[in-house]
Amino acid sequence: MKILVTGSAGYLGESKSGTFSMSGPPYEPWDSPGRQKALAIFHEHLGKAVAAWSTIEDGLFEWFKYCTGLEEYIARSVFYSARSFEGRRDMLSAAIPFSRGDEKTRTGIRLCIKRARQYSEFRNRISHGHLIYYATTVPQYVIAEGRTLSSPWNDTKYVTLDDLKAATLNFEGLAYCLLGFHPQWQAPDVCEQGCLEEIQALPIAASSKQPFPIPPQTKPPATDPVE
Repeated sequence: MKILVTGSAGYLGESKSGTFSMSGPPYEPWDSPGRQKALAIFHEHLGKAVAAWSTIEDGLFEWFKYCTGLEEYIARSVFYSARSFEGRRDMLSAAIPFSRGDEKTRTGIRLCIKRARQYSEFRNRISHGHLIYYATTVPQYVIAEGRTLSSPWNDTKYVTLDDLKAATLNFEGLAYCLLGFHPQWQAPDVCEQGCLEEIQALPIAASSKQPFPIPPQTKPPATDPVE
């Protein structure tokens, strides 16, 4: 089966050498109903994944505030002064040894940071990738690294809709775990239980389709905590 991967000006077809080359007319017009529908679906799931990631960074901030003991407005100014996830992660990691939490709590924070670092690789792919129209049996938009489009077909890696859906669930699972043992978000008895097993049960790869059941104690409260 020949697979066409189209761009806005034409399509990337499979050449005899197995590499891609720009040639011929567009496989399907940019403004066709099929492409517009596929683009809307892609935007929906990309937006969900990005929004879910933002809840992870918010959870990391809550722990930074807890570990440093800073007032919220100061903690936010300091934490978000770092312009990258890596910078914010490193600031939280540096504050953990000085937190008032016990060793189990510190271990939980470190496990969450580790999983967030692993998931950030996928977040970077969807943030900086190259959007293309993947005209297979079920046409859809996918994300590829720009440099991989010069590689042989079998070496090209794509982020598909299924990958985005799985990552959204895993991002949400990590966000729940982040606040699942936070003293300002959970009752004392829940915090005492911790959620180390739940954190470790999260898939290592963000796009893994391994199911992750969210335990009842790790659900966020219905309303924002009182500061």
